[in-house]
Amino acid sequence: MVNGLSVRKTAELCDIHRNTAFIWRHKILDALNKVYESTKLEGIVEADETFFSVSFKGNHKKSMFVMPRKSRKRGKPVHVRGLSYEKVCVPCAIDRTGNAFSKIATLGRVKTKDLHSVYDGKFQPDTTLCTDKMNAYVRFANSSNLELVQLKSGKEKKGIFNIQHINAYHSKLKGFLRPFNGVSTKYLNNYLIWQNWINQKPGSNNDKVDTLLKTACSTIANIKCNSLSNRPVIPIAS
Repeated sequence: MVNGLSVRKTAELCDIHRNTAFIWRHKILDALNKVYESTKLEGIVEADETFFSVSFKGNHKKSMFVMPRKSRKRGKPVHVRGLSYEKVCVPCAIDRTGNAFSKIATLGRVKTKDLHSVYDGKFQPDTTLCTDKMNAYVRFANSSNLELVQLKSGKEKKGIFNIQHINAYHSKLKGFLRPFNGVSTKYLNNYLIWQNWINQKPGSNNDKVDTLLKTACSTIANIKCNSLSNRPVIPIAS
């Protein structure tokens, strides 16, 4: 997991079935989620959304799932251009120390209530929020008592304020997910946690392996096979 390997490669190296590797992966990620939910960002925090095509991968066999649209080949573009309901919105925030938080919020364009559902309780007092010009952030900052600095574009700067860190975060996130050839939206939140953990934890890979194992073994996170497969197809924040 520290190396970001596929389920098949992990199963081969660990000499276990690929289904077992997949379930164990999410057991560990559920444990990380317990720790991740306590994340607090501080100082200057850059925030912006990124979007992923809705994927129903893995929801068909041995289930009552019914596709809400026609199937398309993996990697093909969505049927509707722009920020449609075929895109899942993931608000992301990162502070200058590298701590980050991201989570599925909604389908299509984000609203103020969606920002609250993701970010409430995640910012320390006296945080300065740095974003693009979207109006939803103005209302969110006002209701959350946060100072807000807004920029016209990703390249613009206002003194020490910019949104280049969050743009770089989006690039790393997309790069991390690309080798998996499309992550099911059902499990996307766990992959967001996985990527954040790998990029935020200091030390060598061996150090990360030790830390990951200790975290997984010391965290209470009960998950069974059927509960994993029965999770919401699109886990909208609430």
